[in-house]
Amino acid sequence: MYSNPYYMRQPPSILTSKQGDVNGDGIPDHVYLIGQKPDGSTSPFTTEITLVIQDGRTNAAYSIPLESNAGYQPSIFLGILTEIEWMIF
Repeated sequence: MYSNPYYMRQPPSILTSKQGDVNGDGIPDHVYLIGQKPDGSTSPFTTEITLVIQDGRTNAAYSIPLESNAGYQPSIFLGILTEIEWMIF
């Protein structure tokens, strides 16, 4: 496939976000899924999906690349799972 050397890559878009205490400090953190829309902003297909967690106390952001990082309409679930629920999930 031909690669255009003049192609300007767009910055990633925020696909979805949630708030919740994910690090256990009692302060709500911001959780985002970001990614690229290679077929335009109206397409549901997304590539290079990355999980970003912004600490609510320090505002430090942590990016976590995902192994399976492409798909349609990605979503976030934040919840408390017990060990048994986690094994079933």
